[in-house]
Amino acid sequence: TIRDAIFLSRRPFWTEETEYVWMGVITGLLTFFAWPRVLEWQKERKRERSERDGKASEYDELDATLDTFDAVGLSTFAIIGAQNGVRAGMPTLVSAICGMATSTFGGLTRDVLCGRPVRIVHSNAEVYAAPALAGATTYLAAKGA
Repeated sequence: TIRDAIFLSRRPFWTEETEYVWMGVITGLLTFFAWPRVLEWQKERKRERSERDGKASEYDELDATLDTFDAVGLSTFAIIGAQNGVRAGMPTLVSAICGMATSTFGGLTRDVLCGRPVRIVHSNAEVYAAPALAGATTYLAAKGA
């Protein structure tokens, strides 16, 4: 929505392609209802490891799985944004920026509305905008846009 309004000067894409609305609703509901159980499971696994090994593990398989899903989501939205830039007839650079904006601005909006430091700007441990831009650029180069 932000990308469409700022970069492409058009109506938000999801008003014409409602499958994105449904994907968001279904994913949001699944996450909302599953997340408490995921956190409980993670605490159980860390407690078991702590009892077995005598030390608490900082990073485990669940963290790796969540990071993998995060990377898949980031790359998916980078490609979707780049595709929308191409469909709107934008130059390659603008299409790549559309991909980066699509994949990162949701988190930026969340952080601003929640009054938290913006993760893509203030993160010491995670890099978001650069990989999103690189992914969108790679997609566009492979596509020959």
